[in-house]
Amino acid sequence: MTTATEHKKTPRPPVAVVMGHIDHGKTALLDAIRKTNVAGEEAGGITQHIGAYEITHNSQRITFIDTPGHEAFGKMRMRGARVADVAILVIAADEGVKPQTLEALDAIRKADIPFLIALNKIDKPQANAEQVKKELSGHNIYIEEWGGKIPLIAVSAKESRNIGELLNLVLLLAELEELKTDLNAPGSGVVIETHVDPRRGNSATLLVTNGVLRQSDFVLAGDASTKIKILENDRSEKIQKADASMPVRVVGFDALPLVGSEFTSFSDKRAFEASRKAVKEAVGEQPMAAEKDIATGDYKIPILIKSDVAGSKEALEDELRKVSLENAAFKVIEGGIGDIGEADIKAIASEKGSAKAIVVGFRVKIAPQAQLLGERFEIKMKSFDVIYEAIEWIKNTAISLVPRRMIKEEHGILEVLKVFKQEKGEIVVGGKVLSGQLTQQDRFDVLKRGKRIGGGVIKNIEQDKRKVEKVTEGSLCGLSLAYLKQIEKGDRISAFVEKEAVGVLA
Repeated sequence: MTTATEHKKTPRPPVAVVMGHIDHGKTALLDAIRKTNVAGEEAGGITQHIGAYEITHNSQRITFIDTPGHEAFGKMRMRGARVADVAILVIAADEGVKPQTLEALDAIRKADIPFLIALNKIDKPQANAEQVKKELSGHNIYIEEWGGKIPLIAVSAKESRNIGELLNLVLLLAELEELKTDLNAPGSGVVIETHVDPRRGNSATLLVTNGVLRQSDFVLAGDASTKIKILENDRSEKIQKADASMPVRVVGFDALPLVGSEFTSFSDKRAFEASRKAVKEAVGEQPMAAEKDIATGDYKIPILIKSDVAGSKEALEDELRKVSLENAAFKVIEGGIGDIGEADIKAIASEKGSAKAIVVGFRVKIAPQAQLLGERFEIKMKSFDVIYEAIEWIKNTAISLVPRRMIKEEHGILEVLKVFKQEKGEIVVGGKVLSGQLTQQDRFDVLKRGKRIGGGVIKNIEQDKRKVEKVTEGSLCGLSLAYLKQIEKGDRISAFVEKEAVGVLA
């Protein structure tokens, strides 16, 4: 029996997520679809955060979500898959299945959405479609051509080859899903990304998944809210309304919404206020943690991260968790979204050990006053446009800041057979080298029955009444030692060099 609610439902456009390994041509494929140049605008040609774009093909709308392929953006790929109806798994025909290909596939399977494979870069001489198909079957991905259920289409984003056929496939998969929306319902959906505009304030990219979102509506996303005064489409054009599957930017939130959170809209202010009050009460008065330790260690390195959007900041923090420091850990000081200012430097400078602190920016500017203040406090500070460069810099900087733990590397043992001279500060002994070698100016420990009782420096070595630079295993020799304590027959001289332990393990 058909219900009244079902009568209200109308078909909606599909949302397709583009996923795959870094540099396999995801954004270039979207370029070909949109006939624009998004990839050229991305730093390093790598997508840094989720972009959402709407196109029209055969009079039908499709919204595309482009997710980063770099391993640092795993959570963002997962979110992209969750909000999509269809996935396009991009694989370069000249490289085949790679680690982030499998990670993207895992996200698609967890989201339980249909997908197709776009075999990209078939224009390259090294392209080997058959090899890629074999690799896919090795991961239990069986394409239609080989008797499976997964569509595969060979494309060239560079030459715009087979792009129309790809879009036809997306629409076909979406049609089988019977996607619906209620145009009489208030707009609701998911927060895709957040951003702080220096002029306009807090903004969020929203994907409407049901209903209609209108300018002048009230929006509630977690405990962040706003009355919509500025509503823009994916081309930054001001619009009056947005229906299901449309990506939009809403400006003016009182706080940055949590990326991945759901939003609802209200036309009635009283209903909005009641819902907002209920959310505030549910959240309670519990303060959000302003700092957190990443990993464990005796020595804490304060680090403050500022980025253009929340997803990038999250990705950087996730990468920090993969850096293992010996006897040290990162202490993350909450930095938020936006440019690096004086307040950020003061916040991290107030931390104990602030001279050993790091401030890193991602696609943000460092204010001149902040730069000067950072230099005054000897804070390591830099901003980047490419995430893997930021990660590498953080790792290298951490190595330079971790206090060095010195380790002794023993390289020779001598057993004392006779003590010839023993005066304050100088001792002459004779002995036999049991292992390794002893060298003039070596530092040494004196061992009595295996326990260290003191240490000093080898001043001179004599062998057969001649001064030598070193003696090796089995040699009989005399040593002149700078040593303040007593040495007896049977004690052992353990020569060593001190070396720095490696600061970063992984």
